[in-house]
Amino acid sequence: MVSTALQSLAGETFASLKIRNFKLYFVGLCTSQIGDWMQNVALGWLVLQVTGSGVALGIVLALRFAPILLGGPFTGAIVDSLEKKRILYFTQGGFGILALLLAVLQYFGSVELWMIYCFALVIGALDLLDKPTRQTFVHLMVGPDNLRNAVSLNSTAVNLARSIGPLFAGALSASFGLAFCFLVKAFSA
Repeated sequence: MVSTALQSLAGETFASLKIRNFKLYFVGLCTSQIGDWMQNVALGWLVLQVTGSGVALGIVLALRFAPILLGGPFTGAIVDSLEKKRILYFTQGGFGILALLLAVLQYFGSVELWMIYCFALVIGALDLLDKPTRQTFVHLMVGPDNLRNAVSLNSTAVNLARSIGPLFAGALSASFGLAFCFLVKAFSA
């Protein structure tokens, strides 16, 4: 009786993972979100290494999240009129290229504050397109019957990444340097 109840609960909890495309997407989402949080921590740490300034760190964070704050209400209409898969290829490719550039610049010690400001702003702009696209893309993959389950799995993945990503960022930057965090993000995008 208890075994049947647990099997039923597990079946309901992970129902949308029975859909192959969502399963692949979910694995990619988990990887990418962990990389995002690693990059957020590494970017903040990089600002402090370069400047030692809390004000500069605040400006970087403002630039990183300003596009979402200012453009969020309008992006849904843009995303709805475009092909979701292409937007996600574009945003994830952009995230990967930016992280790779940051890794190379950091490795060679060529990073300057103005560059970090530009990276933060462009990452925020890409995120502005990426977030609403992901939310509508999930519905296209799983349909209305599994949407609630898929959304809760996505929320769980994002929240888990929010705690795991900084942990990995700290361990990797202490062991291999900040450039390695950006490199991991480049390959997780």
